[in-house]
Amino acid sequence: MPRALTGTFSIEAAALGARTSDQSIVLPALSNTERPQQESVNFYHQAIRTAVADNDVDKAMGLLRDAEQLGIADAEQVFREAMKAQLDRQ
Repeated sequence: MPRALTGTFSIEAAALGARTSDQSIVLPALSNTERPQQESVNFYHQAIRTAVADNDVDKAMGLLRDAEQLGIADAEQVFREAMKAQLDRQ
């Protein structure tokens, strides 16, 4: 699109899991065949551990929620283990 000083720009978007105009159709958030990439799994595991070690439980909980939404099933276990390790250090 060439640059212009005037004009109209419009865009339509739909989020995953959102309802379309047809109320009987719901788009899936994540199909059963889709798995998060190992890189993402590693990132969330490490970020959760770091947040707990820094005593930033709110951040760790936010990361846990995000990881679960992405389908990282063992994120809760990582959170629990990090919390237990932090409590054992105190």
